[in-house]
Amino acid sequence: MNSGRMSGYGERVLFIGAHPDDIEIGCGGTAAKFIGEGKAIAFAIASFHPVDGKIREAEAKEAASKLGLSEAGGTLFFGRISEATFSEEKGQLRTWMKKVASEFQPDTVFAHRRDGHDHHTLVCEIANGCFGAHGFYEFYIPRTEPEPAFAPTAFIDIEHYIDKKVEMCKCHQTQKEKYIGEDAVKNTAHFYYLRCDAVHADWKVGYVEAFNTVRALNPLAAREAAQLSTGSQAVVATLIPNALSSPQTSVGVFVRISRALRIFKAERFVGEVRRRASLSYLTYLHEDVVHSMRKFALACEYCGSTDEWDERSWEVFGPAARDFCTASRKLFCDLAELEDNEIHCCVKLIVKSESVVTWARSQPADIRDETIAHPINQNSVWSALLGRNDGRRTWPLFNCFSSADLVKHISQFSNTRPDWLEHYRSVLVFPLRYANRRSTTNFDTFGFFALDSKKANAFAGMPDIFEYIEDRDVYHDRARKCAMFQAGAAIADNLSMFLRPVFLNYAQSSRKNL
Repeated sequence: MNSGRMSGYGERVLFIGAHPDDIEIGCGGTAAKFIGEGKAIAFAIASFHPVDGKIREAEAKEAASKLGLSEAGGTLFFGRISEATFSEEKGQLRTWMKKVASEFQPDTVFAHRRDGHDHHTLVCEIANGCFGAHGFYEFYIPRTEPEPAFAPTAFIDIEHYIDKKVEMCKCHQTQKEKYIGEDAVKNTAHFYYLRCDAVHADWKVGYVEAFNTVRALNPLAAREAAQLSTGSQAVVATLIPNALSSPQTSVGVFVRISRALRIFKAERFVGEVRRRASLSYLTYLHEDVVHSMRKFALACEYCGSTDEWDERSWEVFGPAARDFCTASRKLFCDLAELEDNEIHCCVKLIVKSESVVTWARSQPADIRDETIAHPINQNSVWSALLGRNDGRRTWPLFNCFSSADLVKHISQFSNTRPDWLEHYRSVLVFPLRYANRRSTTNFDTFGFFALDSKKANAFAGMPDIFEYIEDRDVYHDRARKCAMFQAGAAIADNLSMFLRPVFLNYAQSSRKNL
């Protein structure tokens, strides 16, 4: 819980609302309090109404001006995304939020919760992804429609700012029939005061705003930054050149790095993991990817050995396999901040002929031909993950294969697919391995968990294997600092154990692609 003293939010705070009036209703008192304490704040309003958009924007400007915020001053941002197509404009919304983040550079963000309103939920999800390294709080807006229960974890007293909140809400005259009347505003704030009174019994206030804490920001004063360990300073210097020597370095930089070190308790995780491995991604990894993997395994168990599979078995198994690949694709699209179908995911198996075939793939599928078996000794990816010769070189054994731009390394890349350039440019592939019966330290590889994209550098942060062919240990060390690697390796390792019996049967039988 947060105390009434407002510690732990940093010096720059951004409030994001889907519509004009959302911020004022949900956290106008908190915004006013931040201003009173000398913090820099900004409002960002995503949508634009196709009918009375200009009037509502004018109302928003008037309300923001009560706190001294303005477009000209760089503290009021409008996305102006039409409400008519808002739910379909995920890419445009993400691009706008990234622009706002770059211009304002907040330490903490307040945005909507997933309350059942399509626009609110979309803003929440995109903001959570765009501001993954920041403190993040979800605010509450009363709704007349059925909505998920709100169980706040943070309360901020606004006793001295309730009148300012009412004043800001009254600026939205087109919405006066909703929740912005003085009585409605005060009644809601007093209700949450009563809910938190048992927790903060020493508070002598009557008005509170309530929030759900997604990520709390751990403040780090400038003098504390100087006390970072030598190793931590080296990490900082690597991430942000000249950060330690520049007198203009923002304390916010150290805030975020300190928070990463505190959470992961190991400097090797600072970097991409610091930016990406938030609760939301771990939740998705667990609830969507791993759960779909379990269904995948159960479907295989239901079908029995591959020798017993008939068309009905494939009807049971096929959708589970595709759902797993699709859930994995969505996770990596979120990690990479790409649109939902800009990454392709598949599971590939090694068959008797020392070739690799595609067994299952994400949906919607592209038009590539997956009925072809590709020889291992003519493909750089398979050869690198098996320690084989691809016709150009003998690869040392790698734990994953990542390349940001295969076109850049086309003279070094072997592939028997003639049209591969039409389907992917960057790749991230993990081996499916299990300990063989002779030794727990030796592993047999029977397939691959593969992701690819037509976009160059889709798996940002991952090292390019072609630049580390002679420095395998350095490549692996840098890969381990990236959330892409940690997520992919976790999926591949678990998939290997879940489905090993089926994979082994499949590799020995006639193959059938999904």
